[in-house]
Amino acid sequence: MAKKQQSINPALPSELRSHAEKRMEEHHHSTPVSTLSTASSPVEMLKLVHELEVHQIELEMQQEELARTRIELEDSLTLYTDLYDFAPVAYLTLGPDSTVLQANLTATKLLAVDRTRLQGMRFQNLVVPEDHSVLVEFLEELFTKRVFGICEVKLLGDTAKLSTTLQTKIGRTVRLDAGICDTSDGCRVILTDISEQKRAANELHRLTRILQATTHCNQSLIHSTDERELVQKICNIVVDIGSYRMAWIGYAEHDKEKSVRPIAQSGFDEGYLETVTISWDDNAFGRGPTGTAIRTGKPAYSFDIIHDPMMNPWHKEAIKHGYATSLSLPLKADDEVFGALSVYSTHSGAFNPEETNLLTALADNLAYGIRMLRTREAKQRSENALKASEERFRKFFEGHSSVILIIDLDTGSIIDANPAAQDFYGWSIEELRSMHIHEINTLPAEEVNKNLEKIRLGGRRRYLFQHRRADGSIRDVEVFANVIQVGGKEFVYPIIHDITEQKVAEEKIRSYVKQLESAMQGTLQAVAKVVEAHDPYTAGHERRVGIIAADIAREMGWSDEKCQTLQLIGLVHDIGKMSIPAEILSKPNRLSPIEFELVKTHAEQGYQILKDVKFFQPIAEIIREHHERMDGSGYPQGLKGEESLPESRILAVADVLESMASHRPYRASLGIEEGIHEIESHRGQLFDPEVVEAMLRLFREKEYQLPH
Repeated sequence: MAKKQQSINPALPSELRSHAEKRMEEHHHSTPVSTLSTASSPVEMLKLVHELEVHQIELEMQQEELARTRIELEDSLTLYTDLYDFAPVAYLTLGPDSTVLQANLTATKLLAVDRTRLQGMRFQNLVVPEDHSVLVEFLEELFTKRVFGICEVKLLGDTAKLSTTLQTKIGRTVRLDAGICDTSDGCRVILTDISEQKRAANELHRLTRILQATTHCNQSLIHSTDERELVQKICNIVVDIGSYRMAWIGYAEHDKEKSVRPIAQSGFDEGYLETVTISWDDNAFGRGPTGTAIRTGKPAYSFDIIHDPMMNPWHKEAIKHGYATSLSLPLKADDEVFGALSVYSTHSGAFNPEETNLLTALADNLAYGIRMLRTREAKQRSENALKASEERFRKFFEGHSSVILIIDLDTGSIIDANPAAQDFYGWSIEELRSMHIHEINTLPAEEVNKNLEKIRLGGRRRYLFQHRRADGSIRDVEVFANVIQVGGKEFVYPIIHDITEQKVAEEKIRSYVKQLESAMQGTLQAVAKVVEAHDPYTAGHERRVGIIAADIAREMGWSDEKCQTLQLIGLVHDIGKMSIPAEILSKPNRLSPIEFELVKTHAEQGYQILKDVKFFQPIAEIIREHHERMDGSGYPQGLKGEESLPESRILAVADVLESMASHRPYRASLGIEEGIHEIESHRGQLFDPEVVEAMLRLFREKEYQLPH
């Protein structure tokens, strides 16, 4: 160690010799003079000896320097080997045929293959067969063009240690970020496990579909008037919008077998319900999800139909139809289960808690809708029974559970009331007979008289009023009014239903719809933030484009609802840029032709991302068309004139205007005036004239300012 500290690293041979002579002199001071140096020998001999000693010391110093350098090199090699092997990122070096030339320990851990086996193995052998062509084309392009590239492939299931306890056939998804050095025969690869990222994206997509399905189901609940029509619509929505394999609704029969009777189904069925026996009894045919849900009143699952012993009676048919998981949800009315909604999926990971909660809410709303339809049907049957026979009227009147009054159409006086009216209003029947309808109806007397006249003239029969009770409380009521003639005089007998709780429930439904709309807006805003995080240099661009587009549409006379929808579309109009490498999007100078062509793909990529999501508007098509131009010079489809959607043509103007007025990595802002001039000068050629006119009015007549 001492020698190492005393080692010298001379820059020139002359300096090395000087140091050697100095060391020799120090050595002579501490060592007896040699016999040769004191001998009576020629001067040449002394010089020769001196030279030899100096050369010897030079060699010793060089040897010390070489030893020190070797130690430093070994230390450096150890350091860089450790950095390579224990880096938190997986590194590989691949040959043109995907042979693994080198791999660090992180890569071996990710691939679950020992390094001794991994090196020399073809990486393609670790990839699922359907991704082989992707990998081959990727490496071929990489080695041919010698450029940086990215691709994604799925690993075989037995090469990845899955985080769940369930065994699946599909392994993790990995991304390869690869490049080639000019001095290397192999490509350097950074291997990243993006399975969780993919899972989160798929989960978001699935929940979005369910939210859409729930929204459509609630709309059907509000507008449907027929029970069979309603349940069929719900099944169709669950399959078509929720993207499930099959959905069916069955009612519990109270026969000897306690069978379940299918009344509606949608999706891939092809005789499944006709070939299987399903019961809600506690036997082999009733222990599946459907029977269990009806029997227990709770959601029931089969997370793995193939291996679930409870599914044995239906195992063969379920596999034939491609069902992997199923969920059954009870339909309840007044705490009594009358049926179940059963949903089947082809995915083994379906029906997680969030998904189940949304579908449970959907089933609860469906049960409520069925109950309300049945209640309305019961009311109608009761009303028809009242008309059936005047002779049976009094008996029916006295025993009817609904509130019924008989009112003189001329004076508005209450002639009679049934016991239900006495219970509801809190006045005795005698007191009610002495009262006027004006004393119960909260409308002004003149409005009440107008409604009575409408009833006399055969106008509408159903009314919504507020009635006052004896205790001073006000109740919302639904009134079905009918006219009868007794002794040549006209009377109206209204059947009155207390709908106060019903209106509260309807308000809850409306609130739930608003929450779903808010959730959809939040989802689009979250997606916009993801896009901004991928391309931070254009942060806020999507939001501003959406606002500008909505303001232009509003100037064109569009409704507030359509303008709001267009603003939401603007939030995600550049979602396709998620497929573009961030380094290209943030490049500080002009893009190369190849890079520009790659960036242009974002419109089509945005369509591909959203095309399978069932929105109430063609959002995916609008996003694909926002770079089309009136003369057909746009992309990706080269549409002309009105071949593109109106929303797309508005977004095109808003996008160009905001982009030119904003800073970009490769240029400073061109200014709003330059943007307006560019759009105006290409009115009719590139941009829709009507949209341009609306934009010009905003800026020149209404002093419009761009949003921040």
